[in-house]
Amino acid sequence: MKISVDVKDIDRGFNDMLLLDVRLPKAVDIGLFGDTDSDIVKYASANEFGVGKSASSHGGTQMMAMMSRAAGVKVKYIPERAFMRTTFDREKDNIIIDVKKMIDMYSKGYVKDVKKYFSIIGSKMKTAIQKTITTASTWAVPNAPATIKKKKSSKPLIDSGRMRAAITYKVIK
Repeated sequence: MKISVDVKDIDRGFNDMLLLDVRLPKAVDIGLFGDTDSDIVKYASANEFGVGKSASSHGGTQMMAMMSRAAGVKVKYIPERAFMRTTFDREKDNIIIDVKKMIDMYSKGYVKDVKKYFSIIGSKMKTAIQKTITTASTWAVPNAPATIKKKKSSKPLIDSGRMRAAITYKVIK
C-alpha cells in the first residue's frame, strides 16, 4: 500500500510577520528625557519617587540631594507624587488594546505606517501624563505650607508648567 501526500504552502502573510522585528519600531519611550532639561528631569524624578525618609528607593532621593547640594538648597523631604507610574497603571489596559488593534490592522494590511501608529500611542500617553499632572491636586499629597508660600500656589507638581510641557515621547526603531 502506497500513500502520497501533496503539501501546498500558501503564504498568507506569515513571512511578512517574520520580518516585523526588522521593519517595525521596537517601542515608544514616554516621559521626560535627559536632553529635555536636566533640572526638570531631576525635579520630575524627585517628585515621581520622593525624597527623604519615606521616599521610594528608585533614585529620586539621590538625584534631588545632588541637585540641592549643587544649588546650595537643603531639601529634607518631598513626598512621592508618582505622576508617570499612576498614569501608566491607569492606562495600561488601553495601551494593550491599542497595540493589539495595531497588530491586527497591520497583519490584515490596513496599516502600512506602523511608526505613525506608535506615535499616536505616544501622543495619547503624553496627553494622559500631562492630565495627571494637571489634576494632581485631586490625588497627590498636598504641598507643604512653606511650598505654597514660596510658589504662591497650592497645586502640587505645577510651578511654572515647564515640567508638564517637557513630557514627550520617542518612537524607538
